[in-house]
Amino acid sequence: MQRAQDDYFRLNFWEPAMTKATTYGVTSALGKAMYYDMEIQGPALVDGFSNRALKKWSDSNGITPSATACKPADPNGPGEKEYLYLVNAERRSKMAGSSNDLYKSTVYRPDGFDRLLDQDNMSMSKDFSLREQQIKGLP
Repeated sequence: MQRAQDDYFRLNFWEPAMTKATTYGVTSALGKAMYYDMEIQGPALVDGFSNRALKKWSDSNGITPSATACKPADPNGPGEKEYLYLVNAERRSKMAGSSNDLYKSTVYRPDGFDRLLDQDNMSMSKDFSLREQQIKGLP
């Protein structure tokens, strides 16, 4: 049963999340974790968050046409860290405006990712806490 569950999550969430992360130029462990989390929570929303973040960044920086990914995948795009903040902002906005109270209550997820960005823990190698739970950094 464990193998069936692992296969299901790998095929339905992990692989699509990593494909999307690659599409948008995300290479860090933190960025990949964000994409996996978004894919699990709402696969249909991931491209929307990503594209709106890129459009807003492009518009505010006078980039035409809009960037299609973060640097270095798109040399005209934002840096990965800045991009991930923008994706989280899009996700948080969607949560705040949702009529689904359960979805709205999960705003702690992008908030937690923002704290890791604030701590410059892109590799997730530093210990951190999430929802009062201590988590050992990756080796």
